[in-house]
Amino acid sequence: MKNISAFAELLYVVSNFEKGRVKSSGAWRRQYVNSLKKSLEIMALLTNLISENKEISQDEMHSLQEFIHENKGVIFSGAGNIDALLDDKNDVGFLSNDFEDVIKLMNDILLEIKNLLSIKSKNYKSKIAYLLRAFHNLPKVFLDPNDTTVFNLNIQPIARQEAIQYAGSYLSLKEKIS
Repeated sequence: MKNISAFAELLYVVSNFEKGRVKSSGAWRRQYVNSLKKSLEIMALLTNLISENKEISQDEMHSLQEFIHENKGVIFSGAGNIDALLDDKNDVGFLSNDFEDVIKLMNDILLEIKNLLSIKSKNYKSKIAYLLRAFHNLPKVFLDPNDTTVFNLNIQPIARQEAIQYAGSYLSLKEKIS
């Protein structure tokens, strides 16, 4: 078993951090692009861990531990309780088909950001900024305030439909950019 709320908390924290630091114009230094790509890799890993009905592997756990350690004081306020990722308080069965649309939306957004980073089409920075804003609340759907999480930030969950509507509003704004 795995603690979906712990993965969701990490995913929310990383996506919220990236949403807050993205610049929709100006120069992006190589260091920034590389750190954004690393965050996107971790976000994709966390999304997959939320959606898949399997145990976290040692390699996945190592990747998460390394990312948290490297970003302590930057993205994360401390080292946190990494063992919360292994807690079996949350039943994986809670992820019914009702949440497949949220998982698909998160995966689609991450894929589009990665494509924009590699293709660098017109206004790609603005589009990435809107996509990060669309993404950041989606992990809150998977939070359970009764579960122990890595940082115990007490982030409140939101309803699936509310998260999808919020994301949709930013996705529609992104579509208006030519």
